[in-house]
Amino acid sequence: VDDVAPYFKMEPPQTQVHLEGNRLVLTCMAEGSWPLEFKWIYNGSELTRFSLEYRYLIPSLDRSHAGHYRCIVRNRVGAIMQCSTEVQVAYMGAFVEGERSQTVSQGEGALMRAPRIHSFPRPQITWFRDGRKIPSSSRIAITLDNTLVILSTVAPDAGSYYAQAVNDKNGENKTSQPITLTVESKYTCTLLIQYITESPVIYVIYLAGGFDYHDFNLLRMQSCTSAFRSLWHLLIILLIRCLQFSAQIRMVRQSVGTRYHRASLNPTLRVARP
Repeated sequence: VDDVAPYFKMEPPQTQVHLEGNRLVLTCMAEGSWPLEFKWIYNGSELTRFSLEYRYLIPSLDRSHAGHYRCIVRNRVGAIMQCSTEVQVAYMGAFVEGERSQTVSQGEGALMRAPRIHSFPRPQITWFRDGRKIPSSSRIAITLDNTLVILSTVAPDAGSYYAQAVNDKNGENKTSQPITLTVESKYTCTLLIQYITESPVIYVIYLAGGFDYHDFNLLRMQSCTSAFRSLWHLLIILLIRCLQFSAQIRMVRQSVGTRYHRASLNPTLRVARP
């Protein structure tokens, strides 16, 4: 009987995914006249010498074992090379970045890039704020690279954000360190006291978020004697400090011809006398 050159009964899959830590056995399914000898190649480099062993065993996979494997079979008649198979190792490492903070002014956009994590395949990223999943909305979106985008920040957007990564292949999930977002208020006010005879009239020019609001005539006081004016001025200063921390102010809208522009982030006090 004539000798038969080696041939493959079955070619390996082009790609195969295995979990990190698992045992991997690669098999060279060849036939032909015996004795058949086998040699394994990894990423173009020789892994083994020719022997009768048709399997290649990795007891515990790690990410360094990922790559292209193929075998060569020979006998007295000839030799043949198997098609390569790519071994991919599914794993999830830890988030690379630690805790960080970010500050934006109210009304501005905020971009929070997902913390980097070593993982294969690419994990699914979900964003949370103060323990609650962040849904998409007309103001909030998550890009294809998992960047969290807040188009126009408001005070309630401030808080602790974190990303959760889930590896669909091995089921692992990891949580990032928090990203603390601070939203600084752009609300400012100018308090104008104008004395008309003995009756001071108090106006508040309230400028918010870069827009000009002409909402005056907030409060009209009765006549003040000179004895109480110093006390009144002290109360005005306290009022300014309160306004500095408050964005909830009721005002009566009144059309005003003069246009005021935001000039300072701190409240100012102006006193005009006739």
